[in-house]
Amino acid sequence: SIAGLGCTVEEFAKTIGRSLPYVTDRIAIADMPDYMQSAIKEGKVTLGVALALNEIDEELYKKRWFESAIKDGMTVRGARDALSMYKSIKESRAADPENAEAYSIPDAPPVMLDRCKRCGGQAPTTEMILVRVHFRESDCTREGTE
Repeated sequence: SIAGLGCTVEEFAKTIGRSLPYVTDRIAIADMPDYMQSAIKEGKVTLGVALALNEIDEELYKKRWFESAIKDGMTVRGARDALSMYKSIKESRAADPENAEAYSIPDAPPVMLDRCKRCGGQAPTTEMILVRVHFRESDCTREGTE
């Protein structure tokens, strides 16, 4: 542990030539449940997704939402949005304890759907690719270099 080395996290980061966020993220991994650490190591989920979902303070939902992120795919933005929704529900429950049951936490995080421009069908955004084009066709160049 860094505490055992007798230095601060900032000093340790400087010593090993890494940024402070890099070191703090790796420390956060060490505090994650084993199933999250394994999924990161196996490349089933990105570190950013795991870091966001690790902030869920109820283990039942943390595990369910994490498993959903692996199964359905999730971006860091999606994980942060899911965490925000989770925290909002928890705040609503705390502000209105008499009606806490009305603020239910879903078993899985919301999955963002989008419509395919080719076929019109809907699918999770993780199954889509982003295509960028100029807003105005007149801005496009023949060479495609600008």
